[in-house]
Amino acid sequence: MQISIFICLASGESAFDRFKAEFQKIIELVAENVRKGGQELCTSIGHFQFDMGIIPALHFIGTKCRWLLLRRKVLAILGSCYWREGLFDSYRSYRCIFHVMEAEEVGMNPGLISNAAELEEFASYLPPEPLRVYVVTFGPVPLYEAGQQLTLLLKPNKVFNAPVYFKTTIPASGKSPPLEPWFTWSP
Repeated sequence: MQISIFICLASGESAFDRFKAEFQKIIELVAENVRKGGQELCTSIGHFQFDMGIIPALHFIGTKCRWLLLRRKVLAILGSCYWREGLFDSYRSYRCIFHVMEAEEVGMNPGLISNAAELEEFASYLPPEPLRVYVVTFGPVPLYEAGQQLTLLLKPNKVFNAPVYFKTTIPASGKSPPLEPWFTWSP
């Protein structure tokens, strides 16, 4: 919440870049929570709960934090087990963040990383402002449909010019797309 307040008047998405330490701390706390009781979260409480726990925070970080390794840590946590918190679904948030990541990392080819030096260089890269996703919206899930519409709003022609909308459909269930083989971190 504080991060949103600090950047509310910023004109670009790069304003989120200065909160790397805060994003890292939130991810560490969530990963510790999931390590200690993640499976209990899914089994003892059930796959659905009304409380807003960690999925909304991870969804926010996954769509606004462009630090590539941190975003993949968010995906690893969300993909570790299935649960719902109110309107938030861990697997659906995973798929949404995965599509945002693909849109913002277009042309980077992170799958070609073969050694630690390349990983270090890759980890320090931040997408330029024209490639950043400003708004992510989910469409309704039609009854008996296998997918949900996902709309990404980008502003490739500067902040105050007309936006570009990218629409796709994400699966409502099933396996999530895998992360790169070089990313081995787990919560």
